[in-house]
Amino acid sequence: MGLLETFIATQVFSFLIIFARIGTAIMIMPGLSDITVPVEIRLFFALTFCFILVPVLQPFLPAAMPAQPIVFGVMIVKEMLTGLFLGLMTQVMMIAINLAGVLVAHATSLSSAMTFNPQLSGQTTVVNTFFSILTVVMLFVTDLHHLLFMGFIDSYALFPTQNDLMLDDMSFSVAQDISEAMRIGLMISAPFVVVSFGVFIAMGLVARLVPQIQVFALSVPVQVLTGLVLLMTSISAMMLFFLDEYERFWKSFLES
Repeated sequence: MGLLETFIATQVFSFLIIFARIGTAIMIMPGLSDITVPVEIRLFFALTFCFILVPVLQPFLPAAMPAQPIVFGVMIVKEMLTGLFLGLMTQVMMIAINLAGVLVAHATSLSSAMTFNPQLSGQTTVVNTFFSILTVVMLFVTDLHHLLFMGFIDSYALFPTQNDLMLDDMSFSVAQDISEAMRIGLMISAPFVVVSFGVFIAMGLVARLVPQIQVFALSVPVQVLTGLVLLMTSISAMMLFFLDEYERFWKSFLES
């Protein structure tokens, strides 16, 4: 076998296998998957990152490229599905912050104010969009994206290339983690739900004690004012709680 054949059978093959998994995961992870990030930037970053990882991950890969093209194609598809699963797991916890944004918007009577959300590529409430953008910024500011990249690398010990896909375990993990994300989203928005409930009780008492007051016209500005004051005083604690839960979730996922 000549030098070119040896290079293709080892280095190029290793790069393609790594790019199939990690490149797919990078395309879906928070921040880089936003519609505001050009596809060319995502592709260039994924290619560069996978190129650097070739000598690091080569011991975890098959020694040589399969002789049969169909075997090689199946291996690529399996690695892409594994990367898709990893990328989805990085996005699962974003459900928590999106749910919290929806509940906070309803609690503050700002659910009708809509704007474009780059993470979801669609129209959402202003509060939801603010939470989504702030969360992505905090993930990168606190270097939690490094933990995600390390998880992609460690996935070769968790999901070896030579093994079959564990579809049952993957499906169970996704369902379990979605329910965990819903719980965290409810915990983040719990202060707003409680305060909103208190405002409704107070407005009900006012309506009974002073029937002349137009309580429906009065309740909306009161909800908005109390919601904004509560948001200003609790946003830092909410973000810190979410980041701690995100880090705990990703570490427990890799250790499972």
